Amino acid sequence: MNRKTLLFFFVVVALLLGFLLFRRWQQSRTPLDPWTLLSAETALVIETPDLWRSWHTVAQQSPWQALDSLPLVQVMSAHLNPLDSLFQEGPQRERPKIPLLTSVHARGMRVAALFWLDVRSSGLSREIDRLLREISRNPAIQTHRRTLQGYTIHELSADSTTFSYLRYHNVLVGSFSADLVEEVINQIRNRNNEGPTFLRLNPQIRQGAHWELDAANLYLNTDRSARWLDVLARPETAAAWRALAQSASFDVSVGAEQILMNGQFTSDSAAHFIDLWQGQEPQPLTLLDMVPNRTALLYHWGISDAQAFGDSLWRYRQKHGSRPDSTWQQLRQKGVDLRNWFGWMGREVAFCQLESGGSEVPEQLLILAPSDLTEARRQLRALSDTLQSADEEPYVETYIGAEIRQLPVAQFPTVWLGNSFSGFDQTYYAVVKDVVVMANSVRTLKAWVFDIEAEEVWGRSVQQNVWREELPERANLSVMVNVRLAWKRLLAGASAEGRALLQQYAPVWRQFGFVAAQLSRTGTQMPATLLLRYTPGDATLETPGGRALASLYDVSAEASLTTAPLLVHDAQHRPQEVGMQDSSGALYLVSPRGQLIFRRALEQPLVSDLSQVQLTDKAPSYLFATSHQLWLLDRNGDAVKGFPWTVPDTLPIQYLRAIDYDGSRRYRILAATQGGAIYLYNTDGQLLDGWKPLATKAPLATAPFHVRVGTRDCFVVIQRNGTVHLLNRRGETYAGFPVTLGDSLYGASFWEPGVRLRDSYLTLLTDGGEVVRLSLEGKVERRTQLVRLSRNSRFQLCPTADGRAYVLARQDGNRLTLFNAALAERWEKTYLSASPKVVTYYSFGPDQQVIAVTDTTLGSTWLYNGQGVSLLEEPLRTPHPIALTYGADEKKYRLYRTVGTQLQVATFDQ
Repeated sequence: MNRKTLLFFFVVVALLLGFLLFRRWQQSRTPLDPWTLLSAETALVIETPDLWRSWHTVAQQSPWQALDSLPLVQVMSAHLNPLDSLFQEGPQRERPKIPLLTSVHARGMRVAALFWLDVRSSGLSREIDRLLREISRNPAIQTHRRTLQGYTIHELSADSTTFSYLRYHNVLVGSFSADLVEEVINQIRNRNNEGPTFLRLNPQIRQGAHWELDAANLYLNTDRSARWLDVLARPETAAAWRALAQSASFDVSVGAEQILMNGQFTSDSAAHFIDLWQGQEPQPLTLLDMVPNRTALLYHWGISDAQAFGDSLWRYRQKHGSRPDSTWQQLRQKGVDLRNWFGWMGREVAFCQLESGGSEVPEQLLILAPSDLTEARRQLRALSDTLQSADEEPYVETYIGAEIRQLPVAQFPTVWLGNSFSGFDQTYYAVVKDVVVMANSVRTLKAWVFDIEAEEVWGRSVQQNVWREELPERANLSVMVNVRLAWKRLLAGASAEGRALLQQYAPVWRQFGFVAAQLSRTGTQMPATLLLRYTPGDATLETPGGRALASLYDVSAEASLTTAPLLVHDAQHRPQEVGMQDSSGALYLVSPRGQLIFRRALEQPLVSDLSQVQLTDKAPSYLFATSHQLWLLDRNGDAVKGFPWTVPDTLPIQYLRAIDYDGSRRYRILAATQGGAIYLYNTDGQLLDGWKPLATKAPLATAPFHVRVGTRDCFVVIQRNGTVHLLNRRGETYAGFPVTLGDSLYGASFWEPGVRLRDSYLTLLTDGGEVVRLSLEGKVERRTQLVRLSRNSRFQLCPTADGRAYVLARQDGNRLTLFNAALAERWEKTYLSASPKVVTYYSFGPDQQVIAVTDTTLGSTWLYNGQGVSLLEEPLRTPHPIALTYGADEKKYRLYRTVGTQLQVATFDQ
């Protein structure tokens, strides 16, 4: 090699070395952004502009204080409060402004975090050094240091807890998990490589959030954060979260009544679910007037071009393997292409999961606002007719003017719209007020019609309107959860680990009674809002004893009252007025405000409840029975023309029912005597064929009742001797009946409606404690014996007033045991007296379960919640059973009792 070549070589090497040394010197002087060191495994980043200001602002708010019992919050408080004290030492010392970055990593159930401080400010750097020196002087804290790959890791240990940290340029990073600090060293060594980091995986994540005056900014990667859901929830929940978007960023603000997060989701490809709304304008939630107040979870789509959306959805489902190919293919072979249905679907889709009381089967609704109602009716009817089996009649029923039909496609909403709409083993639909509603049972659909008629809907709810006031008026995708109503659903949707976590900290989670998320797609932007409403009154799981009664009003009669309070319900089962009768025979009707509506003198005592009926367009009237007569009074207490009717029987009336077959107000009035004779009248007082009377020739166990199964009207008649009859409108017996159970019966039964007789059931409880499930084809499906402790054990089946749930009770002497519908023991009570107890079950929601136990001999009533905890300071003194209602808005129970000459109405807290 000649000298010129050698010189050139040395010059090049010198220049390269110089460049590298200069670059290293420049890097040492250029402040390092902690964000560049965040690893690809980071699930969540919390950014606070000023640690102390944010901490004090947030910690003083009630929503944050409600989280105090959570381990993560306790750890934060335990470590931040001592640091706060150290920073404040000295008379003139001011706390420095400390911008803190917290990166959180998902490691199974464990939450591990790194804390990053940018100490480029000389003042802050000196303050941090001072703080570390003061900590090291604390005799309770041991300090250590160790070297890893040329970097010094410092360790502060106390009470088996170690905090590890290192300093690199202007960045101080530490963690209570030493392995995370060690991973930071690897990240530092590889930071000039092109490997994945948090910012490289989420390149758009810092474009949305900004400081303003909020408590913090929050950034998350959906894939990494889904690892928590992998452990805590079902696999489909984690998969849905991963598929939603790539990342998200939010401003976080904490107020006195809520935690509000505004920000955006990001996606750098068309592979995420939120990308389906590309080009779709956000829509207002106009269907809220169709969402019943019993809704636990609302899932809503807003769409401006339904056909384009449907095409995108079709491609997305094909790509992600969620399309049920076999069902689609079968439908296309029959000439039904569901892609064409998007043409009339309209701008809104609302999926409602309802609070189902004690029912094990979730109630669900799918509500659509069609853009072409005529085409919607045509295609729905065509699908119903095309797929109807030739062996069975199509299910068609008219109810309160709405025609209900069945769509004979298993999981039809899932087949059409995707896996988010599962849970429809059967699908029924109706068109009401220009919307199409689908339900997974006829009962659910009828209950929805009732709710709409009664305006028991979100759009009319004061509480719901307050909860939603911080949410945008328009959105493409919305999820809203009433946590109190959805609690059982949340437990059911969690894994074993997640369920344990929810139950352990249930009082904490349930203080956030309303949770909502709304997303929109505006061009390339995807603005989003997350809201957690703080509602501490909804958090109670077990009501402690000692609730005091607050008197609302008293109404005095002219003589001693001889009946329990007779609550009068309207067609929607809402309590309206209350009736009572005194020893002189006078009947009183009292308004909800305690005003006397009328007093009517009667010559005989009532032998029935007081029922409200509304004949055609007339004002409501009040139906009841005395020993041999049927009465109908108007609101003035005058007998309606033609009344009273005298029942032509020598034995007194025992039971009375007003029956409205299809909600058309064409009532039938049924009266049954103590001897088992049944009379059925129309509203003109004429006895109907087959019921003049229908003689069962044995006493009845409970009042006969009407059910509708498909297009069939059925009367269920249960006799004291254990015989069950099923009759049609003409009093003729259905095939398979009567059924003899082999043991005597007395008291209520529980009705489970179905579409066919074979899938409709009665649950009965014999005097011997056997629970019998009987189909309306007359087949005994199951017999289960409750434990009978003695020959004198007494059993009761106790349904709620709306017939949606029931409990079972067993009395053995002075001991009473309560069982749920699954026959599991709920609680047991011991009383001083062995006299018979009357058990009444009230269910006003998942947390408003009340069991009333009345001893008419002693004149006492005890009230318990679902866990058996006494609700009142002491038993109620009343010779008659009480009546109870619940006000959801004021969160108070209203209690009615008759004592002496007074109707006493009082309230007590939930």
